[in-house]
Amino acid sequence: MAAAVAASVVATPTFAAASSAAAPATEVAPAPEGMPANGQQIYGASVLLQVGIVIVVALLVWLAVDQLGGSDKPASP
Repeated sequence: MAAAVAASVVATPTFAAASSAAAPATEVAPAPEGMPANGQQIYGASVLLQVGIVIVVALLVWLAVDQLGGSDKPASP
């Protein structure tokens, strides 16, 4: 179940980009370069989120391969 959720989270931006690419191009004004009203900005949040998702997916794949690999490790030492 967690793998399906992780795959859907990873695939959602791809599908959104494909659907917006099919829409006619409209000109958008650039964002203002001033600070927001509260004076705080979040830098790199999306990058950290993407790196975290990649790490979680890699961990889930590693655990699945470890469990399905047929290793003959004993249950207790």
